[in-house]
Amino acid sequence: MAIQFLTQSRRPIINGAFEKCDKKPKVVIVTLIESGSQHETDRVSLEFAKDFVKADPSAYRLRSELVLNGAR
Repeated sequence: MAIQFLTQSRRPIINGAFEKCDKKPKVVIVTLIESGSQHETDRVSLEFAKDFVKADPSAYRLRSELVLNGAR
């Protein structure tokens, strides 16, 4: 599954030239919340540069599968 995140988009500035967007997250936190409650059952922090790969010009995907452990 790819996550859309535009890091290469450009937006016009005052004189009509385009400015490159260089925003990239450093850390992505994934939290698993128990259905019907506010109880957090698992959480993992992923390093954007290490754990994600560019899927296409507007999206990134995990380099490997992510498994979260929920209460059973």
